[in-house]
Amino acid sequence: AQAVQRGETVVGQVMEIQRFDGSRAFVHNSAAPFLDARGELAGSAVAILDVTELKNKERELARLHERLVRAQRSAGVGTWEWDLATGRLEWSPELFRLFGLDPAATETTFDAWRRALHPADRELAEERIEAAVRDRTPLESEYRVLLPGGAVRWISALGDTSCDEHGTVQRMAGICIDVTRRKQVEEALRASEERFRA
Repeated sequence: AQAVQRGETVVGQVMEIQRFDGSRAFVHNSAAPFLDARGELAGSAVAILDVTELKNKERELARLHERLVRAQRSAGVGTWEWDLATGRLEWSPELFRLFGLDPAATETTFDAWRRALHPADRELAEERIEAAVRDRTPLESEYRVLLPGGAVRWISALGDTSCDEHGTVQRMAGICIDVTRRKQVEEALRASEERFRA
């Protein structure tokens, strides 16, 4: 009806339907004006595309993404990917939580990451990233993050680079792990050993 009234092609939306055999399917429809031999508007030609497989894959992808988010949250692990050409960083929801940052109010850039670091750890953390990019070697780094409330969280960052056909590093991707408890245990053990030696 819209195609006839407007005289132009109208793209519809995905709809769920029930087939004659009782199964469910998803279809996408569109309609275009249909002209008769005299060139006058006579109706509309309708195309219906079965997108059930695509819709099922979208649902499966959403389910897997939700599972990944839950797994990262329970493990205290966040993922990241850095585009060196644009400087843009992509962070998983858990990474924002680890850094104590609001995803809606934080622009994910290298500078934003740098500002979140403890001032005493910035230089070494940057040097390790530069070395990984320069030498095309895996990144292994530990540093402290200053949370907005003033608390400190220890992060272990692991990553690797990917290059183009010329061997130029284009991207770096990896994970950040909350290792604060391990650091606290290490510090307590070190203090205990010092007391024992004394």
